Amino acid sequence: MHILIEKPVTDTIESATALMAEACKRGIKSLVGHHRRHHLQVRTLKELLGEGRIGDVVGVSAIWATHKPADYFKIAPWRTEPGGGPILINLIHEIDFLRFTVGEIAAVEAIASKRADVVGAGVWLVGHNHHFDRRERSGWARVRYG
Repeated sequence: MHILIEKPVTDTIESATALMAEACKRGIKSLVGHHRRHHLQVRTLKELLGEGRIGDVVGVSAIWATHKPADYFKIAPWRTEPGGGPILINLIHEIDFLRFTVGEIAAVEAIASKRADVVGAGVWLVGHNHHFDRRERSGWARVRYG
């Protein structure tokens, strides 16, 4: 038996580690549903970056914001609880896209809002450690690649 896992796989490192250990112990192959990796444009970008045909990536600056209508939360109240909001459910696609095309994340810095009406929005700066390690406080979150 093998499994296709919907994202988010889990909401903690500990539960993800336990899931991976159990799958390995039982010989189960698993795949997370990060379908964007298979889009032609994404594969082409990864290839171009990997071959250095468009230069070296020295940093990525991105803004992510989303608006979900009230019904999005009404039909699935768990989406308003920790581990169920748009950042974990939707932003994970952009994070996976960056990890897949640019590289693994080495560090994350973030500032959170305590306002009840703010579900999730952010500005993040990303880059490889050897190219991009600025420490200014210019956004909601900074992600640094290693």
